[in-house]
Amino acid sequence: MVQNCLNIVSLHHTDRTDCLAVRNAHVATATICATPACATQLCAHRVPERLKDVLEGPKPRSPLRSLLREVRFRLIMVFRGMSLGVRVLAVDRSGRILMVRHGYTPGWHLPGGGVDYNETLEAAAARELLEETGYRCPNGMHIKGVAYNRKLWKGDHVVVFYATDLEKMADVKPGFEIAETGFFSPDDLPADTSAGTRARIVEWQAGSPISAYWNG
Repeated sequence: MVQNCLNIVSLHHTDRTDCLAVRNAHVATATICATPACATQLCAHRVPERLKDVLEGPKPRSPLRSLLREVRFRLIMVFRGMSLGVRVLAVDRSGRILMVRHGYTPGWHLPGGGVDYNETLEAAAARELLEETGYRCPNGMHIKGVAYNRKLWKGDHVVVFYATDLEKMADVKPGFEIAETGFFSPDDLPADTSAGTRARIVEWQAGSPISAYWNG
């Protein structure tokens, strides 16, 4: 029996001995702690939409959904004058950097994206990491700094997170948003790694603060 579980999903039977444990309230950083029998039974109940990704694993966004998110991001820039995004510098136990190559823009980048409404920074970082790479950080991640990305937009700011002890949750099928993912030695990065990504990796290697400007 799984002990000390947090019952965040209300089951119809109060005498159920197995339970679903979620270590963090945010879906992207959730940890499932359940027996196979409980998982099967749980799926038969009404599960909140926001928990389905935890049970079923991340799903690649459709080209339409990716396009709509990009359009919304651009509209926020125009009408609000500011935008907020996150990037995750995730390192495996061998010291390799986890990076992604998008289908809509050239080069290799740190996984990340825009912060949604009603979402914390860490939840956004964990969600983007899981959606884009299929990995999560069971021990959490911490903010390293904030950079102003004036090359993209005069009001764009990027919060950089550092993460280690990665755990693979699912494979991410190549698509319009994520064409490819990979781990790379910081001393042997792809030739087309973006300038901002290279700068963040150099800062991580040197143990220096994040630059105030994303692209220097």
